[in-house]
Amino acid sequence: MRIVLALLTAALCAQTPEQLRLSQQGKQLMAAGRFAEAVPVYETLTRQAPGNPELQLNLGTALHMAGRDQAAVAILEPVTRQLPRAFSAFTLLGTSLLRLGQPAAAIAPLERAVELNPRDSEARRLLIEALLAANRTAATLPHREALAAQTPDDPAAWFRLGQLYSSLADDALAQLRRTAPASAVTLYLLAEARQQQGRKTAAAWFSSQARALSPQPPPCPSPYCTIRDYAAKARAAFARLDNLGDSVEWRQTRASMLTNQNKHPEAVAEWRAAVRMAAGRPDLEQGLAASLCAAGLYDEGQPLLRKLLRGEPGNAELHLLLGECLLAKGDAETATLSLRRALALNPGFPPARAALGRALAATGKFAEAIPHLEAALPDDDDGATHFQISRAYTATGQKDKAEAAAKRSQELHP
Repeated sequence: MRIVLALLTAALCAQTPEQLRLSQQGKQLMAAGRFAEAVPVYETLTRQAPGNPELQLNLGTALHMAGRDQAAVAILEPVTRQLPRAFSAFTLLGTSLLRLGQPAAAIAPLERAVELNPRDSEARRLLIEALLAANRTAATLPHREALAAQTPDDPAAWFRLGQLYSSLADDALAQLRRTAPASAVTLYLLAEARQQQGRKTAAAWFSSQARALSPQPPPCPSPYCTIRDYAAKARAAFARLDNLGDSVEWRQTRASMLTNQNKHPEAVAEWRAAVRMAAGRPDLEQGLAASLCAAGLYDEGQPLLRKLLRGEPGNAELHLLLGECLLAKGDAETATLSLRRALALNPGFPPARAALGRALAATGKFAEAIPHLEAALPDDDDGATHFQISRAYTATGQKDKAEAAAKRSQELHP
């Protein structure tokens, strides 16, 4: 509201007594939060003084605040061309476009808003939201870093920054595993990842394979250095989060770390604490449900997942989690239904394909399982998918393929 009133005041210059009265009336209505009533006042003013960009901005502001985003966009777009330094015009335009479900279109005005006022954290958060909704996650990095620097005591800022660094490292490693699975770079990185997970035997095996190809990791700059840098920055961000004391974000971080170490009961305890601290958050409940199922607490995890799906029936990840929970419980037939739904919602979802392949194999449908398991092989992290497909190959009489897959499974999880 501070920005809104400043702009309204700016439009009072050189007006007739009637226009001054209308301007004052509009300002009072806006200050009282009566935005819908302010709209006709500013429409009258813009008709009386056509071509005045400040009055147009006031009208666009009133429309935006009244929730009339389509009309606000029609007014604010030309205003941003006439007033290229009007921070609020760009911010309001971007916000209206976001609310209209047009995140890609919202990015340019929000980038300009951040350029005009780099220290405005709300504009930067809106830009991050738009970039994420437009599937441009990597582009949010400088803005996440800036937010953490601007709000050093905000646990959420450090948590999300750490998550982003981890995601960038994971994505880069996954890309390497698809394009160069047997390279020294990939093997050195897998050795380090297994070491951090506490899987010392696997770490030693990958390290020996890497050294056989190259005595040392590649020098910088290289994908090896980039991925390790992201991972180091993630650890630093989470360490900063730890220093801020107990918080929902720190409990989430602890739960993720414990999950990576296969300490699922301990992860459940962290998720429970997070849910108590921020009740009603679906993302926390989803994390809790996943850990409950991983810990074998199916009778708690399954109902929680079904509850979440009633609120988000189009969430492919929830369908995957429910399918995996049912599969782990031994109900492969019902699991297949959930996993098919996950794939229908997101056809390019490797974890869902792997899980569906396992479910089909568990019901004896080995031939149908094989294409799903084959599609998931490049993303096999611990040898489980290779082990499953070796059984499917054996059941369908493909002995050579079965032996090769079994050998690879041993390599991934020695």
